[in-house]
Amino acid sequence: MSEKYLPIKIFEKRKVYDDRSTEGGGDSKEPSFVLHGAALQSHAKMLADDLVEVRSQLKEEIKKKRELPVIIATTLNDSAIAKTHRGRVVGMLSSDGHDNVIGVFGDRQILSVLSSETVLDNLEDTIQREEAAILTSSLNGIEVFHPIVEAYEEDHIEYRARLIDYNDFDQNNLARMRFESYCRDIGVQIKKKIRFTADLYIYRVTIDSLEKYRQFEDFEGLYSTEKTTPLSVSFDAVSDEMIVPTSYPEEGTDYQTVGVLDTGIAPIGHLSPWLLENEYTGYPEEYADRSHGTAVASIIEYSDDLNGTDICSTDGVNLFSALVYPNQDIYPEDLVLNIREAVERNPQIKIWNMSLGEKDECDLDSFSEFGMALDNIQDENNVLIVKSAGNCRILKETCQNRESASLRIRSERLLWARLLPRKKNLITLMPICHRLLHV
Repeated sequence: MSEKYLPIKIFEKRKVYDDRSTEGGGDSKEPSFVLHGAALQSHAKMLADDLVEVRSQLKEEIKKKRELPVIIATTLNDSAIAKTHRGRVVGMLSSDGHDNVIGVFGDRQILSVLSSETVLDNLEDTIQREEAAILTSSLNGIEVFHPIVEAYEEDHIEYRARLIDYNDFDQNNLARMRFESYCRDIGVQIKKKIRFTADLYIYRVTIDSLEKYRQFEDFEGLYSTEKTTPLSVSFDAVSDEMIVPTSYPEEGTDYQTVGVLDTGIAPIGHLSPWLLENEYTGYPEEYADRSHGTAVASIIEYSDDLNGTDICSTDGVNLFSALVYPNQDIYPEDLVLNIREAVERNPQIKIWNMSLGEKDECDLDSFSEFGMALDNIQDENNVLIVKSAGNCRILKETCQNRESASLRIRSERLLWARLLPRKKNLITLMPICHRLLHV
């Protein structure tokens, strides 16, 4: 295949974090982290004490007559996160015949439903056996899971809550009904309920006192709660005094349509020939500032002309304007709602671009709720969302050195989604240059 059609470039930021060996199979050598003798006995005693505490807390939870199951968090040894070792732990946590594991927090904590004390009995028996040294050494601790709760601030009343995903339709449905009823009972107002994935709903709630907040965090199915504020998205761009000739669609030629999930596209001269008449907008025109969306559309349509390259495999694309972000800050839940609505209302469009970004750096150990929402929107609508990975002046300066063998990004503006799920149908791209057409 000609180099013209191979525009993929590799960008790296944190090589130092990619320091784990590739997981392999077939090696019978005992892992170096495995304990023996007195060290193993001491470690087993610590885990046994953890199980005693779990049993004690379980009895307290039973007294509360809770309707949702207790969740336990099993922490792995730093050196025992390979698939083989995780598999042993998952097998033990499901040793009562149920598929109890429901997820992972970070890359070291396995969350599982405590469906019966049989699992605790089996764990207790196993860690006492010398032949189970690998499994015992793999564990760093066992505890009842408690919600991840951000501290309450008296001058802030908007919070967002996420419930535990039990990987069970009935349990999840019960959790949502119980949660909404619980909020009414304690005087917490639910402002928004947004579906991020098939089983993940995010609630935005109003809590106006510390007393209510403490009651709120006691809900049995709560996964996390945190302060929420409107997004402050950065629209950074570098504009050059350059003019490129306007291109026009050839009559009788079919062009792919790209939906632009942004601030809307203005019908400027360079883009009008390609811009579809209909558009999606969730806001009146007085709430629109189409400059950023227009700049993004100009890169999509004129990237080769702007960058002085010849890598595009098409001579143009139709542009569909989706105004999902107004000229004022909005909550992330509302942005997800707008994106989902724009995609679902236009099933004929299969390729979407989203180049919004903020200043926060992505999390190294977890997928963001926003990333999961984008992935779910793709899966349910059979579309491809192309998500920008950054937009900074330093990258532009680096790109001016065309002979550079590798590009290392020192960007204050990384994935908006804070580490999107690495699904095969989710692509992240970094613009090579920031020359934009004038609006």
